[in-house]
Amino acid sequence: MSENDKELFTDLKEPEDIEVIVAESQSSPVIIFKHSATCPISAEAHDEVTTFAEEYEGIIFRVIVQEARELCKIISEEFDVPHQTPQILIVHKGECLYEISHEDVTFDEITDYISRVS
Repeated sequence: MSENDKELFTDLKEPEDIEVIVAESQSSPVIIFKHSATCPISAEAHDEVTTFAEEYEGIIFRVIVQEARELCKIISEEFDVPHQTPQILIVHKGECLYEISHEDVTFDEITDYISRVS
C-alpha cells in the first residue's frame, strides 16, 4: 500500500471503531472497504476502490481483515451482512444500505450506487 492510501482511506482496526462508523454515518453515507492483504481478488478490488477514492469526497473506512478480525465480526453483526472480502458496505444513519463483494467491487458499481444516495 502506498503513502497515497493514507490520504484516501481512514484505516480502522479496533472493535470500538464501530462507534466511529455509526457516528460518521449519521450525517452522510460512509463506505466501509474490507480488504484482505493476501487475496489477489482483494488486490484488484483495492485498485478499483482507490480509483474511486481519488474522486470521492466522502469518508472511506478501510478495514484490513488480517489486522482487524474482531472488528470484521462486529461489522457483520452490526450491519447484518455476511463477512466477505473484498467487501464494500455503504452505511447511512447506522444502517447498511448496500453491500457488494468479490468481483462486484468495481469503480462503476460503487460510483453508480453512491450517486443515488448522496
